[in-house]
Amino acid sequence: MHPLPNLTISPHNISICYGESTTLTANGAHTYQWSNGSSNQSITVEPLFSTTYYLTGYSIYECVKIDSAQVMVNPKPIIDFIAEPLSGCEPLSVKFINNSDNGTYYWYFGDGNSSNIYSPIHIYNNDGVYTVTLIVKNQYNCSDTLTKFNYITIYPSPIAGFSIFPLITTEDDGRVKILDESYGATSWYYDFGEENEQNDIFTDREPNYIYTNAGNYTIIQIVANEYNCYDTAYNNVIIKPSTMFYIANSFTPNADGLNETFMPLGFNVPIKDYEFRIFDRWGKQLFYTTDLYVGWDGKYKDEFVKQDMYVYSIKVILEDGEHIFRGALYVIY
Repeated sequence: MHPLPNLTISPHNISICYGESTTLTANGAHTYQWSNGSSNQSITVEPLFSTTYYLTGYSIYECVKIDSAQVMVNPKPIIDFIAEPLSGCEPLSVKFINNSDNGTYYWYFGDGNSSNIYSPIHIYNNDGVYTVTLIVKNQYNCSDTLTKFNYITIYPSPIAGFSIFPLITTEDDGRVKILDESYGATSWYYDFGEENEQNDIFTDREPNYIYTNAGNYTIIQIVANEYNCYDTAYNNVIIKPSTMFYIANSFTPNADGLNETFMPLGFNVPIKDYEFRIFDRWGKQLFYTTDLYVGWDGKYKDEFVKQDMYVYSIKVILEDGEHIFRGALYVIY
């Protein structure tokens, strides 16, 4: 009596992913016959579903033994995604909506960045056309890949910027000129910030504008390009009053009830600090106050000064800093 062949199949049982192949190798017999019709010692199979492959082994004495191997076919994950929006101006925030099966996710956004979040939000900072790839791996360790070529389009944005000349001027000459420093713009829009003015909007590249009222104004520049991408810049201009106050050059402290005190009148700007001094022609201080509503009555130590020329000094501190005014006045009796 002759022994049966020592028939084996390697691997004996194996799991593969749908669309993959595996090789089954027989050993221990003289000749082989597989259930798929092959008589080779090894067969490579790519089943569409889980399949059992039977093997008949023959010894040199024609003794027969039968064995089998099971190839389990696991499904690949269903993979799909969309993005919103598909195009826009840099920097652009894009929401990727994942419609794939559960699993592990590997996103590649085409700009060198990646993510493992289910439905990520990604910001594209530079213009260009980007290819996006998603790889999904399921619980069977099977994976699939979806690549959408040239999927996201990012348009370049202009860079706003401008300077003003001059930055500080007065109501007497409220003219300012815009010097455009933007980059990549094809259209311009300026708002010069006078709330009650209807004609302070310009679309010239470098407009001139004349302010008619004192104040601090914010000028807004909005630029756009051929892709309808925008950028905004801001700058400030100061328009000072043409006359800060009025002051006479003489007064008559003679008790007639007219023109009895000397002081600046009609301040038309906000004052943070104030000093008013009177000196004689030799520099001696005769009067000093920090009260805007107190003037000099022509006296020094309760005595009227003589008729002569004197010097006044007015120091005021405004929002833009310190200002000093000096001049001559005459006391007349």
